[in-house]
Amino acid sequence: MALISFGSHPHPPPPPRKISATTKDAFTKVFRQFGLHEVTARRLLASPLLPIFLDGKSDLSAYHVALTNMDAVNHLIRKERLREHPLGTDILGVQHLMSTQRLADPYIRQAIQFDDGHFVVLCQFQQQSRFLFSVKEIFADKTFRRNRCQEFEVNSYNPGTNTLVTISRVWTDYEDAAGIFIYPA
Repeated sequence: MALISFGSHPHPPPPPRKISATTKDAFTKVFRQFGLHEVTARRLLASPLLPIFLDGKSDLSAYHVALTNMDAVNHLIRKERLREHPLGTDILGVQHLMSTQRLADPYIRQAIQFDDGHFVVLCQFQQQSRFLFSVKEIFADKTFRRNRCQEFEVNSYNPGTNTLVTISRVWTDYEDAAGIFIYPA
């Protein structure tokens, strides 16, 4: 189908759509400050922290008119997430992160994928492991719903600092005894 229009056009030409590389770089920093895993265009625009991230400006269009389109902002976010996690954030991405993390103090301790496709990921620093052996009681908190996985934290009270300390985080994609039981390596 073709649309042909005759006559005068009193409206201005459409705004430029291509966003400059410097603007894109500035917004990747904003996405990282906001939290690359949690950021979406809607959350970013609704955040009261947006003027702080934008050096006092309260609207994205102050940088480029194309940033008024939430699809363009979400596209920039997706590109940055893909750059950060080239294999995604599922079990393959976790296994890739395990191979690239610091060997001196790894955070991802185990990533187990079972024959039926389910998985369990255990995350804990060495300092958290040492603290686990010195605590008198532990608490399991499974109220997190940040993603489609079942996430729970193992916490303990630290009387020295009067705070609740996270000892480890565990992610699994199903919730039963087999999904929570951690097999020794």
